[in-house]
Amino acid sequence: MTWSGAKLAKLGLETTIDAGCNLYMTLKGRKSGPGLVIGSHLDSVPRGGNFDGAAGVLMGLAVLSGFVKAGITPERDITVMAIRAEESVWFGASYIGSRMAFGLMDSKELMALKRSSDKVSLLSAIEANGGNAAAIAAGEGYLSPETVGMFIEPHIEQGPVLVERKIPIGIVTGIRGSFRFRAARCLGEYGHSGATPRTYRSETRSAPFPHWSCAWMKHG
Repeated sequence: MTWSGAKLAKLGLETTIDAGCNLYMTLKGRKSGPGLVIGSHLDSVPRGGNFDGAAGVLMGLAVLSGFVKAGITPERDITVMAIRAEESVWFGASYIGSRMAFGLMDSKELMALKRSSDKVSLLSAIEANGGNAAAIAAGEGYLSPETVGMFIEPHIEQGPVLVERKIPIGIVTGIRGSFRFRAARCLGEYGHSGATPRTYRSETRSAPFPHWSCAWMKHG
């Protein structure tokens, strides 16, 4: 977060940190109204892939840098969002950062979620990192559907489709939902739950020794 903020400050952008410690870096537009948000998460997990969510933040920074260096002012605000705690490895809940940004976490959840390494509550961890847990518990969000005209999350592909088909970029129009079975044990071949189509699952492909594959949930 500190590195991103320092880089953007050199471009004269407006930087803000919300109650959940998400970082926003904005190039002001010519007109008021809902703006464009580009970004992703900065935390990752083992086997999440090179650059995981950080690629989306870096791409957003590249876009804003290009606008500034070209002397172009966009029609509406463009904001790069660097999201905290989207993965569920430490606290066992998904989309913590983005839910805090919209004021969608309550005090009960903030206290109930414990960090797996030392059992510190999410509320205490937020406060220790300079956030405002009371504001989050009160439902005070930094973002709202009315202020976001469009959200774009550039991301690496965590499946085999683009590579095997030799396609440089894809546009996601839908993604599978996930159920959580935290006590389950999966035997088989690794595959991302949201990015591995059934065509690429082991049970549908020929193999010397047929076996079931488990779509391992990156958030699980």
